[in-house]
Amino acid sequence: MDDVRWSGGAAGSPSPDVQVPEGCTFTGLRWLDNRVRVTFTGTAPPVSDFDVAGPVVDTFTLDHGASITTSGAGPFLRVLTAAGVGAAVVLGDDAALVTGTHAVADAAANALLSLTLEGARAAVQASTLSGSAGSVITQTVAESGILGASETQAAVLGTLTPTNDTKVRRYPTEVIIANTVLSETSQLVLLDPDDASITLTLPLALNHRGETINIVNVDISVNTVTIAAAGGNTVNGVASIVVSGARFFLQVTSDGDTHWYVTG
Repeated sequence: MDDVRWSGGAAGSPSPDVQVPEGCTFTGLRWLDNRVRVTFTGTAPPVSDFDVAGPVVDTFTLDHGASITTSGAGPFLRVLTAAGVGAAVVLGDDAALVTGTHAVADAAANALLSLTLEGARAAVQASTLSGSAGSVITQTVAESGILGASETQAAVLGTLTPTNDTKVRRYPTEVIIANTVLSETSQLVLLDPDDASITLTLPLALNHRGETINIVNVDISVNTVTIAAAGGNTVNGVASIVVSGARFFLQVTSDGDTHWYVTG
Protein backbone atom coordinates (compact mmCIF):
# COMPACT_ATOMS: atom_id res chain seq x y z
CA MET A 1 0.00 0.00 0.00
CA ASP A 2 1.15 3.54 -0.74
CA ASP A 3 0.08 6.88 0.71
CA VAL A 4 -2.47 5.43 3.13
CA ARG A 5 -4.63 8.19 4.63
CA TRP A 6 -6.44 8.26 7.96
CA SER A 7 -9.18 10.86 7.83
CA GLY A 8 -11.79 12.08 10.27
CA GLY A 9 -15.28 13.32 9.53
CA ALA A 10 -16.51 16.54 8.05
CA ALA A 11 -16.39 19.81 9.93
CA GLY A 12 -18.85 19.79 12.82
CA SER A 13 -18.53 16.07 13.51
CA PRO A 14 -16.63 14.75 16.54
CA SER A 15 -12.85 14.53 16.21
CA PRO A 16 -11.84 10.85 16.09
CA ASP A 17 -9.31 9.72 18.71
CA VAL A 18 -7.09 6.85 17.60
CA GLN A 19 -5.16 4.93 20.28
CA VAL A 20 -2.17 3.04 18.83
CA PRO A 21 -0.75 0.43 21.24
CA GLU A 22 2.58 -1.41 21.26
CA GLY A 23 2.99 -3.97 18.50
CA CYS A 24 1.20 -2.05 15.74
CA THR A 25 3.02 -1.55 12.45
CA PHE A 26 1.62 0.45 9.53
CA THR A 27 2.89 0.07 5.98
CA GLY A 28 2.51 3.06 3.68
CA LEU A 29 0.72 5.27 6.22
CA ARG A 30 1.56 8.79 5.02
CA TRP A 31 -1.45 11.03 5.80
CA LEU A 32 -3.44 12.10 8.82
CA ASP A 33 -6.30 14.40 7.90
CA ASN A 34 -9.51 16.05 9.12
CA ARG A 35 -8.82 16.32 12.87
CA VAL A 36 -7.67 12.73 13.47
CA ARG A 37 -5.95 12.73 16.87
CA VAL A 38 -3.46 9.89 17.23
CA THR A 39 -1.93 8.81 20.54
CA PHE A 40 0.84 6.20 20.56
CA THR A 41 1.18 4.29 23.83
CA GLY A 42 4.03 1.93 22.97
CA THR A 43 7.80 1.88 22.42
CA ALA A 44 8.63 0.55 18.92
CA PRO A 45 7.56 3.17 16.33
CA PRO A 46 4.66 1.93 14.18
CA VAL A 47 5.72 4.05 11.17
CA SER A 48 9.34 3.56 10.11
CA ASP A 49 9.09 2.35 6.50
CA PHE A 50 10.26 5.59 4.88
CA ASP A 51 12.12 5.23 1.60
CA VAL A 52 15.24 7.24 2.39
CA ALA A 53 17.07 6.40 -0.84
CA GLY A 54 14.99 8.74 -2.99
CA PRO A 55 15.05 10.16 -5.56
CA VAL A 56 11.71 11.58 -4.32
CA VAL A 57 11.46 12.61 -0.68
CA ASP A 58 9.09 10.26 1.18
CA THR A 59 6.69 12.52 3.08
CA PHE A 60 4.34 12.10 6.05
CA THR A 61 1.64 14.80 6.08
CA LEU A 62 -0.64 16.05 8.85
CA ASP A 63 -3.40 18.42 7.77
CA HIS A 64 -6.70 20.03 8.77
CA GLY A 65 -6.34 19.69 12.53
CA ALA A 66 -4.66 16.28 12.66
CA SER A 67 -2.29 15.69 15.57
CA ILE A 68 0.04 13.09 17.06
CA THR A 69 1.13 12.68 20.66
CA THR A 70 2.92 9.91 22.55
CA SER A 71 2.07 8.63 26.00
CA GLY A 72 4.43 5.66 25.88
CA ALA A 73 8.20 5.22 25.76
CA GLY A 74 8.79 5.57 22.02
CA PRO A 75 8.14 7.79 18.99
CA PHE A 76 5.32 7.32 16.49
CA LEU A 77 7.55 8.08 13.47
CA ARG A 78 11.18 7.05 12.93
CA VAL A 79 13.44 7.81 9.99
CA LEU A 80 16.17 5.21 9.67
CA THR A 81 19.71 5.79 8.43
CA ALA A 82 19.47 7.72 5.18
CA ALA A 83 21.28 6.60 2.05
CA GLY A 84 20.16 9.66 0.07
CA VAL A 85 17.46 12.25 0.51
CA GLY A 86 15.96 11.19 3.84
CA ALA A 87 12.30 11.73 4.73
CA ALA A 88 9.98 14.64 5.48
CA VAL A 89 7.12 15.54 7.82
CA VAL A 90 4.81 18.34 6.66
CA LEU A 91 2.27 20.10 8.89
CA GLY A 92 -0.70 21.77 7.23
CA ASP A 93 -3.50 23.89 8.71
CA ASP A 94 -4.01 23.41 12.46
CA ALA A 95 -1.83 20.28 12.47
CA ALA A 96 0.34 19.58 15.51
CA LEU A 97 2.98 17.42 17.07
CA VAL A 98 1.91 17.44 20.70
CA THR A 99 4.13 17.05 23.76
CA GLY A 100 3.60 13.75 25.59
CA THR A 101 5.96 11.41 27.40
CA HIS A 102 8.27 10.87 24.42
CA ALA A 103 9.19 12.51 21.12
CA VAL A 104 6.73 12.06 18.26
CA ALA A 105 9.27 11.99 15.40
CA ASP A 106 12.74 10.47 15.68
CA ALA A 107 15.78 10.40 13.41
CA ALA A 108 18.19 7.48 13.75
CA ALA A 109 21.96 7.93 13.59
CA ASN A 110 22.98 9.70 10.35
CA ALA A 111 19.34 9.99 9.25
CA LEU A 112 17.95 13.08 7.53
CA LEU A 113 14.56 14.44 8.63
CA SER A 114 12.97 17.54 7.14
CA LEU A 115 10.12 19.07 9.17
CA THR A 116 8.12 21.84 7.50
CA LEU A 117 5.30 23.96 8.95
CA GLU A 118 3.38 25.20 5.95
CA GLY A 119 -0.14 25.61 7.31
CA ALA A 120 -1.78 28.33 9.39
CA ARG A 121 -1.74 27.60 13.14
CA ALA A 122 0.49 24.55 12.69
CA ALA A 123 2.46 23.68 15.82
CA VAL A 124 5.54 21.71 16.76
CA GLN A 125 5.59 21.67 20.54
CA ALA A 126 8.64 21.28 22.76
CA SER A 127 10.14 17.79 23.20
CA THR A 128 8.34 16.35 20.17
CA LEU A 129 11.54 15.69 18.18
CA SER A 130 14.44 13.38 18.92
CA GLY A 131 17.51 12.31 17.02
CA SER A 132 20.52 10.09 17.60
CA ALA A 133 24.05 11.42 17.31
CA GLY A 134 24.84 12.17 13.68
CA SER A 135 21.22 12.80 12.68
CA VAL A 136 20.23 16.04 10.96
CA ILE A 137 16.78 17.58 11.48
CA THR A 138 15.77 20.73 9.65
CA GLN A 139 12.77 22.61 11.01
CA THR A 140 11.41 25.12 8.50
CA VAL A 141 8.66 27.67 9.05
CA ALA A 142 7.12 28.28 5.64
CA GLU A 143 3.82 29.89 6.68
CA SER A 144 3.56 33.53 7.68
CA GLY A 145 0.40 33.05 9.75
CA ILE A 146 0.12 32.33 13.46
CA LEU A 147 1.92 29.11 14.39
CA GLY A 148 4.36 27.69 16.88
CA ALA A 149 7.68 25.99 16.18
CA SER A 150 9.49 25.21 19.41
CA GLU A 151 13.27 24.90 19.22
CA THR A 152 13.34 23.34 22.69
CA GLN A 153 14.10 19.78 21.60
CA ALA A 154 16.49 18.40 24.21
CA ALA A 155 16.30 14.84 22.87
CA VAL A 156 17.86 15.83 19.54
CA LEU A 157 21.43 14.61 20.01
CA GLY A 158 22.31 15.31 16.38
CA THR A 159 21.90 18.64 14.59
CA LEU A 160 18.69 20.68 14.75
CA THR A 161 18.62 23.46 12.16
CA PRO A 162 15.68 25.88 12.44
CA THR A 163 14.97 28.24 9.53
CA ASN A 164 12.26 30.76 8.77
CA ASP A 165 11.27 31.19 5.13
CA THR A 166 8.42 33.63 5.78
CA LYS A 167 8.40 37.29 4.91
CA VAL A 168 9.05 39.63 7.82
CA ARG A 169 6.37 42.28 8.29
CA ARG A 170 6.95 45.13 10.72
CA TYR A 171 4.04 47.18 11.99
CA PRO A 172 4.64 50.69 13.36
CA THR A 173 3.52 51.98 16.72
CA GLU A 174 1.91 55.36 17.12
CA VAL A 175 4.55 58.06 17.28
CA ILE A 176 6.00 58.03 20.81
CA ILE A 177 6.68 61.37 22.51
CA ALA A 178 7.18 60.31 26.17
CA ASN A 179 8.85 57.59 28.26
CA THR A 180 7.44 54.22 27.18
CA VAL A 181 7.78 50.53 28.02
CA LEU A 182 7.64 48.65 24.71
CA SER A 183 5.23 45.75 24.35
CA GLU A 184 6.06 42.14 23.51
CA THR A 185 4.88 42.76 19.94
CA SER A 186 6.80 45.99 19.24
CA GLN A 187 8.45 45.81 15.82
CA LEU A 188 8.74 49.30 14.37
CA VAL A 189 8.91 52.09 16.94
CA LEU A 190 8.48 55.68 15.75
CA LEU A 191 9.77 58.47 18.00
CA ASP A 192 9.41 62.21 18.17
CA PRO A 193 11.70 63.53 20.94
CA ASP A 194 11.12 67.16 19.91
CA ASP A 195 9.59 68.22 23.25
CA ALA A 196 11.91 66.26 25.59
CA SER A 197 14.33 63.38 25.84
CA ILE A 198 12.69 59.95 25.88
CA THR A 199 13.45 56.63 27.58
CA LEU A 200 12.35 53.45 25.81
CA THR A 201 12.37 50.25 27.88
CA LEU A 202 12.75 47.07 25.85
CA PRO A 203 10.73 43.92 26.58
CA LEU A 204 12.58 40.96 28.09
CA ALA A 205 14.79 39.25 25.51
CA LEU A 206 13.52 35.84 26.61
CA ASN A 207 11.42 34.05 23.94
CA HIS A 208 12.35 36.66 21.30
CA ARG A 209 15.37 34.89 19.81
CA GLY A 210 16.35 36.49 16.51
CA GLU A 211 13.56 39.06 16.67
CA THR A 212 14.40 42.67 15.97
CA ILE A 213 12.95 46.01 17.01
CA ASN A 214 13.53 48.96 14.68
CA ILE A 215 13.58 52.39 16.33
CA VAL A 216 13.25 55.50 14.16
CA ASN A 217 13.40 59.19 15.08
CA VAL A 218 10.87 60.78 12.73
CA ASP A 219 11.89 64.32 13.73
CA ILE A 220 14.93 66.54 13.25
CA SER A 221 15.26 66.90 17.04
CA VAL A 222 18.60 65.84 18.53
CA ASN A 223 17.22 65.32 22.03
CA THR A 224 18.59 62.11 23.53
CA VAL A 225 16.78 58.79 23.52
CA THR A 226 17.74 56.23 26.17
CA ILE A 227 17.27 52.58 25.21
CA ALA A 228 16.98 50.69 28.49
CA ALA A 229 16.87 46.97 29.25
CA ALA A 230 14.36 45.53 31.72
CA GLY A 231 14.57 42.90 34.44
CA GLY A 232 18.35 42.53 34.54
CA ASN A 233 18.71 42.30 30.75
CA THR A 234 21.37 44.26 28.87
CA VAL A 235 21.73 46.26 25.67
CA ASN A 236 25.17 45.70 24.16
CA GLY A 237 26.31 44.45 27.54
CA VAL A 238 25.10 47.40 29.64
CA ALA A 239 21.85 48.38 31.32
CA SER A 240 21.09 51.15 28.82
CA ILE A 241 22.51 53.10 25.91
CA VAL A 242 21.89 56.69 24.84
CA VAL A 243 21.42 57.71 21.21
CA SER A 244 20.61 60.99 19.49
CA GLY A 245 20.57 62.66 16.11
CA ALA A 246 18.08 63.97 13.61
CA ARG A 247 16.04 61.14 12.06
CA PHE A 248 18.32 58.44 13.43
CA PHE A 249 17.64 54.73 12.95
CA LEU A 250 18.56 51.99 15.42
CA GLN A 251 17.90 48.25 15.32
CA VAL A 252 18.22 45.88 18.29
CA THR A 253 18.07 42.07 18.15
CA SER A 254 17.36 39.58 20.95
CA ASP A 255 19.52 36.53 21.71
CA GLY A 256 16.47 34.83 23.23
CA ASP A 257 17.95 34.89 26.71
CA THR A 258 18.88 38.12 28.53
CA HIS A 259 20.63 40.29 25.95
CA TRP A 260 19.69 42.75 23.23
CA TYR A 261 22.35 43.73 20.70
CA VAL A 262 22.54 46.76 18.43
CA THR A 263 22.50 45.26 14.93
CA GLY A 264 21.78 48.25 12.79
